[in-house]
Amino acid sequence: MQALRGIFDAVPVAIVILDPTSGELRDFNARFCELLGYDSAELSNVDLSQLAADESHQLATPERLRQASEEGSIQFEWTAETASGTDLQLGASLSTTTLNGESVAVAALEQCPVRRQRETELAAARNRYEMLFENNPIVIWEHDLSTAKAYVDDLAATVDDLGAYLDANPEELEAIMRRVEIIDVNENAVDYYNADDKAQVLNNLEEVMGEGAWELTKDLWCTVAADETRFRGETVAQTFDGERRHQILELHVPDAHADDYSRAYITGTDITERKRREHELQAVHGAREALQDSLVDSTSLETFAEAACSELTAMNGVAFTRVMVVGPGDTTDTLAASGDGGEGLIDPTVLADASKGTRRQVTVDSTGISEVFAEPITQEGVTRGVLVVGLDTQRLLGADRLAELITESADVLGYAMGAAARRRALAADEQSELVVTVEAETPISRAVAVGAPSASVRATVPRDEDSVLCYVTVAAADAESLAAAARDTAGIAHVERISDGDPVRIQMISAGPTPSTAVAEHGGMVVDARIEGGETTLTVRVPSRETFHPILEAIRTQFTEPRVNEITTTPTSTAETDPLSGLTDRQRDILQTARNAGYFEQPRAQSATEVAERLGVSRQAFAQVLRAAQRNLLANVFEE
Repeated sequence: MQALRGIFDAVPVAIVILDPTSGELRDFNARFCELLGYDSAELSNVDLSQLAADESHQLATPERLRQASEEGSIQFEWTAETASGTDLQLGASLSTTTLNGESVAVAALEQCPVRRQRETELAAARNRYEMLFENNPIVIWEHDLSTAKAYVDDLAATVDDLGAYLDANPEELEAIMRRVEIIDVNENAVDYYNADDKAQVLNNLEEVMGEGAWELTKDLWCTVAADETRFRGETVAQTFDGERRHQILELHVPDAHADDYSRAYITGTDITERKRREHELQAVHGAREALQDSLVDSTSLETFAEAACSELTAMNGVAFTRVMVVGPGDTTDTLAASGDGGEGLIDPTVLADASKGTRRQVTVDSTGISEVFAEPITQEGVTRGVLVVGLDTQRLLGADRLAELITESADVLGYAMGAAARRRALAADEQSELVVTVEAETPISRAVAVGAPSASVRATVPRDEDSVLCYVTVAAADAESLAAAARDTAGIAHVERISDGDPVRIQMISAGPTPSTAVAEHGGMVVDARIEGGETTLTVRVPSRETFHPILEAIRTQFTEPRVNEITTTPTSTAETDPLSGLTDRQRDILQTARNAGYFEQPRAQSATEVAERLGVSRQAFAQVLRAAQRNLLANVFEE
């Protein structure tokens, strides 16, 4: 009998022995205990009817016992309740037989194939979910927002404008956040926030939310109050070791939980590198805009060189800038300088090489300085100076973009240094202004004819005998079409949008000549060149009216007969009446923005970081340009 008992318990199918008349439980095997989650002692004292999930659907009803006796065996499904309280769907086979000379009913029970398959699929899906959750390259937070959602709904029902109410009552936002239950975070969140473990992330939500969290969180809950299940916003997170990281946060509420928000997922995608590149591009564009403004607005070569130095040093990654002029015997003297740390780092050999036309880029061993560029300033094959730029060890700006901007700055400086007549125009006590119109077909005029009603060439810098660097401004509404037309125009080799304001500035490298270069070659300074309706209207500044004649002759020779519209004579120096005359447009903008923001108040209404963010520049750039503006302003005020 012991051997038979062993076989009985070893059968992989659950078997119960029943009284064939009453259905009373007489015996069961180990598999039955395993399926229902009971031990044998517990089942020995249980009425079989108590194991049914539904009292109306018993395993051994009189009708089933009678049918099994008559037919020999019947099959059906029976739902049992396990020891843990869950329902278990079983396939049952009930028959009658004789055991040890006694009539009994035997029920063989197995999990339903459909259920087993469903459970297998569910387990596989759970494993896949856990794998995707834990190994996902983005940060994932799993929340239960149901309690917070109910609180927000009640709050929204009592106010007209939830956002304004939360602004006026920040403690309510804190109350909402206290009702958020964080269920889990994935392993990538631990790595991303440089945490020791999940617990550190789960218990320090406010610490990692970082800057901008207030506004973002407020907007998120306003979205939830509107029963939206998707939200996207940008913020700056902070890791546990103090690193700032830009990220996009997105809320996803699965459809199955859209009624109560009991499951919600917030994902974080890192965009720090993208932000760095955007900042890099903005910095380069800002410096280019400032260079072209300075080229047009500066009243002397020295002020232009000072402006160029200030703008370059204001960029993230530039520690100092020097403009050196080449004198007799290839000696060099400083024309303008900006920034600290250049003393003793400029190797005389490097300067000598650059003054002879050879670019040098050297690594230096100095605290805070990593490299020094020495870029020759040349015009028409003659080296007239050296642009020296020292780079920070902690720079964010890419080396390629910096090198490109340094070369472009040297080209513009060379142009300003190279034209003796133009220097006289800049330094003259009195200037004449000529407005002249000419029909000039150039690559840029052809692009304007196709892409925009009109555009202005703010400044032009000859790069070599065959090409000209042009800074073009156009209405924002026409910027994309003009840029596209320029890219499709023969003779235009490079097109780059360098600002997003209105008007938009676009840099183009065009085949020459242009009306502006014809003017510059004969001692004039182009204040504006407006292209419209197939004509170019030039506003030209010269030191004396006598200079007009060679300019007009050059335009006539290279293009068509010019039409003179207006001639005026004005003093060049307005410093006595306008203390802002020595500032570039960018310096004026930054000074005005800082004043409007209360930066000069005591105490300050906004910090340097906050004002810089309003301007879309780095804190370092704001500080550098502000210092340059203040220095130029004071020089004008106290100039004797």
